[in-house]
Amino acid sequence: MTTTPLAVSQVPLDESGEATSQKRVEANQRNAQLSTGPKTVEGKKISSCNAAKHGLLVKDVVINTRGNKEDQAEFDALLAQMRNAYAPVDIVEDLLVQEIAISYWRSARALRCERGDVTCAGAERKQDEISAIEISILTVLPAADSYHSLLRSPGGIKLLLRKIEQARDEVGASGSLSTELRRWLAPAKNWDRLSCLGKKNLLDALEKETEDLTEKQCQFETDELQWRNDSRDCSAIPSKEVLDRIYRYETSNVRHRYKVEVRLEKLQARRRENAKVNYERESDSESS
Repeated sequence: MTTTPLAVSQVPLDESGEATSQKRVEANQRNAQLSTGPKTVEGKKISSCNAAKHGLLVKDVVINTRGNKEDQAEFDALLAQMRNAYAPVDIVEDLLVQEIAISYWRSARALRCERGDVTCAGAERKQDEISAIEISILTVLPAADSYHSLLRSPGGIKLLLRKIEQARDEVGASGSLSTELRRWLAPAKNWDRLSCLGKKNLLDALEKETEDLTEKQCQFETDELQWRNDSRDCSAIPSKEVLDRIYRYETSNVRHRYKVEVRLEKLQARRRENAKVNYERESDSESS
């Protein structure tokens, strides 16, 4: 590579103040070309944190364990947008920006809790299993009433699906349906007529009945998942006793912090004033 000789005024000086030789200048330029930043994983990780903001207040904001898990990436995006909006220049301003982001995050959590509480209050959780006593009561009721009653809960759907499985086995073995099992099947279908049409028609009707009940079961499972999510959101905010403790502690802490900030601002103002006075005195002495 061809280098252009430096002008006398552009030749850098070494620590002793003497002009650096041309060979040293060329060597420095070649070494600079070889410096491309960190290449190892550890070096890149350290380099990536060079411009990181202070994160004291945001370490424990996002809930990342158990049922009330929140999205860390969502909070990080919120904090980044807040920093872009306010552009803090030092740690004091950055801590204040963090407080604003935390406040918005808590407000979003409160809204989730409100929605979960309202939703859970208007929805009743369906039972997953039918007890033996309930089954004995259903056998006394008319078959149609028992069937429609079982359709209202996931436990009832499970019972009907088990009865259909028993009916399928019975048809496969004997080609007919017993009266005991017919009372657990859809009353809208004429099972007596289907029995007369043969084994295949019975099995096809039972398969169709299974598909209809399975669809209802999936809907119950979806509702159950939504109910659990709403319950989780409802419990996202601590109890009143815990909130009172946190509020008292945080109020005392904030008051103390404000007092310290006021003292710090006074000390800084006094230091700047003393520096100004000393500078004016030195200026006056030099003028004299």
